[in-house]
Amino acid sequence: MSNCSYPNCQFRFESSDLILLDGKNWCICHLPINLADDKVSSKNLLEFNAAIRDQTNLEGVIFPPDYSVHFNRTKNISFAKAVFHGEVNFSNKTFVGEACNFSHARFLGNADFRSTKFLLETAAHFSNVTFEKGADFTGATFQCRADFSNETSFFDHADFIDVHFHKGINFSNAIFAKGAHFDIEGANSNETIITSASFRKATFHKYAVFQNREFRGYANFGDCIFHSAPDFRGCILHEDTQFPEIVGFKDIESNEAEACYQNLRRKMGEAKSHKVEAMFYALEERSRRKQKNIGKLDRFISSAYDFCSEYGQSFVRPFVILIITLLLFTVVYSLAASKVVNPTLPFDSDLINHSFLFSLEQVVKPFSVFGGRLSTSSSSILDNAPSWIRYAALLQSLIGITLIALTILGLRWRFRRA
Repeated sequence: MSNCSYPNCQFRFESSDLILLDGKNWCICHLPINLADDKVSSKNLLEFNAAIRDQTNLEGVIFPPDYSVHFNRTKNISFAKAVFHGEVNFSNKTFVGEACNFSHARFLGNADFRSTKFLLETAAHFSNVTFEKGADFTGATFQCRADFSNETSFFDHADFIDVHFHKGINFSNAIFAKGAHFDIEGANSNETIITSASFRKATFHKYAVFQNREFRGYANFGDCIFHSAPDFRGCILHEDTQFPEIVGFKDIESNEAEACYQNLRRKMGEAKSHKVEAMFYALEERSRRKQKNIGKLDRFISSAYDFCSEYGQSFVRPFVILIITLLLFTVVYSLAASKVVNPTLPFDSDLINHSFLFSLEQVVKPFSVFGGRLSTSSSSILDNAPSWIRYAALLQSLIGITLIALTILGLRWRFRRA
């Protein structure tokens, strides 16, 4: 082994062949290009090609700009911690053996993996990889597990269109700064299948398209953040599909948001996942409310429905509002029936008690002030309050009926049997 400054350098070079840079000796394979571009000359490139040609362990190798990837061996090859300057073309190449390893690699230019075949026994490792520009895997084949987990970052478009995933895929904690395509456009039916998928805690800053995919096994999107409504139109979702809570869906304003959430709401309804169905219904309605073609009355009713019960998702919120209105109207009735309003005087406990019972009656016996036998509390309040108090009681009855209905609806959604 050489005396290269890269830890455990795997290449053999004479000391005279090492390049001195900032007080450290580097072999041509691990020379930090970003520190001194002029250190790589045509002569050095010849040496570089000769050094890596028959190697399968290319860990930490710094590939110079405009380097045309060519290597003789693809069995169990490792590009772990490698840095690729400029565009890299792996299209139509075939990786064989137990595994291939790109973990912790950095692609500073476009990475082209179109129609690449990963015919591996265990996995294609792309964990902790950084794609500074576009990553194109269109038409690729993974006959092994595809691992893009642990904050693999796509800072430009990520295209996995028509990719054939034979085994599970793992994009847990991945970051998609721009668009992510996992959809099917022209592949045959067998290539639409994803046996299992984990996108847990992944972040999609732009669009996420999964159109026409068939998820045969679990699909975990738990704790994901979607800044644009995810598009699962045409998909078949497995019953073990998990989505994040409603806070993970940030988009209710884009043109496609309503249609995307409507599609997911229907799919969750078919799967009898009623809690998730209710969540997507809420997102669908919020998105519809943002559209310009909706009337003011519809927008107001929709907003009120959202505020009072989150579109039927919550049974606690309407019940709490019901209690608050009960107490507020108690105060209104007490003030209306009081002969003197003076905060310095002692509280009239009898008046407050009658006001509370009168307020409670408007909830449990709505519209009782307009007919029937009045209770002692009702008579006490109505005899001492102005005539408009009956209309206040009517308003409270209407509010109470609505909030009770929303509470029951929320309970039904929550505990609805499949």
